Amino acid sequence: MELKELHRVGGRFTWTNNHDMPIRVVHDRVLVSTKWEMFPLAFVHVITKMGSDHNPLLTTTKTVFRGGRDTRPCLSQLQIEISRGG
Repeated sequence: MELKELHRVGGRFTWTNNHDMPIRVVHDRVLVSTKWEMFPLAFVHVITKMGSDHNPLLTTTKTVFRGGRDTRPCLSQLQIEISRGG
């Protein structure tokens, strides 16, 4: 299965050691399968959290509903398909 990393916005790093001369790295990433192409606007927001060594990640699909019922599969359906190898 091919995976790709979702684009990150917000904070540049996901972890720091909080020292005077800090080490800052990207420890956390969100990888998705090609089935996520149905969510072309999906991205990861790095939420800067003061006082913590980790910045939480918030994944959003930015799905826009244009009247009526959205017929795209929901995430739970997508997860079931992936777990079955579909």
